[in-house]
Amino acid sequence: MFLVVKSNFPVSRVACEKGLSQAKKRSANHAQNGHVRTVNGRLRRRWSRCSRPVRVLEMALKSRGGIVGDDARSRRERVMAAMVRSCATRGLEATSVADLLELSGVSRTFFYTHFENKLDCFMAMLEETTSQVTDEVERRTRAAAPGRPQVEAALHAIAELGAAHRAAAHVCMIDAFGAGPDARAILESVVFRIEPLLAAGLAANGGGAEMPPKLLRGMTGAALKIFQNRVAQGQAEGLPPLAPRLADWLLDYRPPPQPLRQRRVAAPAPLLPPFGGNDPAGRIMRALASCVAENGYTEATVASIAARGRLSQRTFYEHFAGKEEAALAALDASGAQMLAAVTPAIRRAPDWPTAVQRAYTAMCGFMAAEPDFARLRAVEAYAAGSAALASRDRAGVELLAALLETAPQDVMEKADPLALEAIAAAVYALVYDCVSRDGPEELPRVVPTATYLALAPFVGPERACEVANDDGRRR
Repeated sequence: MFLVVKSNFPVSRVACEKGLSQAKKRSANHAQNGHVRTVNGRLRRRWSRCSRPVRVLEMALKSRGGIVGDDARSRRERVMAAMVRSCATRGLEATSVADLLELSGVSRTFFYTHFENKLDCFMAMLEETTSQVTDEVERRTRAAAPGRPQVEAALHAIAELGAAHRAAAHVCMIDAFGAGPDARAILESVVFRIEPLLAAGLAANGGGAEMPPKLLRGMTGAALKIFQNRVAQGQAEGLPPLAPRLADWLLDYRPPPQPLRQRRVAAPAPLLPPFGGNDPAGRIMRALASCVAENGYTEATVASIAARGRLSQRTFYEHFAGKEEAALAALDASGAQMLAAVTPAIRRAPDWPTAVQRAYTAMCGFMAAEPDFARLRAVEAYAAGSAALASRDRAGVELLAALLETAPQDVMEKADPLALEAIAAAVYALVYDCVSRDGPEELPRVVPTATYLALAPFVGPERACEVANDDGRRR
């Protein structure tokens, strides 16, 4: 589903411990075999897609004995298919080069001729696999009639491929987040390729009116997030029936009648005392969030967390079994404190639309005031695995429940469960995009778009736009 632009410059490998002569020899071999260096500096083999597309998805479903061909291309495909199978069963961290060699049947020499290391192989697999998927989505969408058929074609293509290739879907949509920022950049690029496809269908369905870019980003992210949720829950076979329902949700939106205002972002002031007290557990959770925000979840270790919290590792293990348990606790506790900041704002609102706007204002204000926990919740939770995502999303479910408690009867009658899940997913997509690109301090700018997304299906675009652009000072 993802595209990374490749350059046409020849590759030269830097000298390694085995000597400069071997490095030059390997560089010449790469150039002869048609390697190129991508924008992130990795070695990639330049294959002609029109002559023979890479078959990673299909090969990942076959056993080693069922893969035909022993030319360089087929062996490279076998290695990447082995990466999919190994990550699906062991996870990326537990997968070794020896595992890949055993599953694919290639030699160690061949592996290191084509890949720098295990992570480089994973990145190659991710680029090839996701690019195949987005190519297929584009092909189906462009073949569809304008309007609703385009939207349904794009969603059906993603859903059907995810259901047919469950292992590859899990690796690309869940496990890849633990492979570092380069992998996340590839994953994020799916939005850039799918957005214009959905935009064309939505515009044709709405008489040519185009969605604002941020609104479109949230809507696209919502559809992909729902597919991701089902994959994480082991329900990939249920993706295809979701496609027409998600199309209904997307096509129900109309562009706001007035531009959504860009709020001025002031220096954030914490709404509550700093998260996490001076007790050891609180210090560990804050230290974990700080280490993760600085270096990423995969690079954070128990030793670095204990050092950041000025605690011994023994004290750490007295409170948590490991980094994973500490991360779950930090996500759960920060979610509870975020709800504590949001709930009073909901209760003080004069009406339900205003309650929604104030809820998102309080939520974004809390996360802007706690940037380390904002990054943990919005970005790094994906690298922490399915359990962390479930813990993170629990706060969103509880926030939605608090908003529905004050909703009028006509809103409750329209509150389809999938539509509510999609709205929550759209807000998460906006938060993720803001935190990863602009930083948590810019989160208050998300409030107008999040408010419009939440209100438009229930109160109409005019009222939703009015509330979204209201800064609350007149109330």
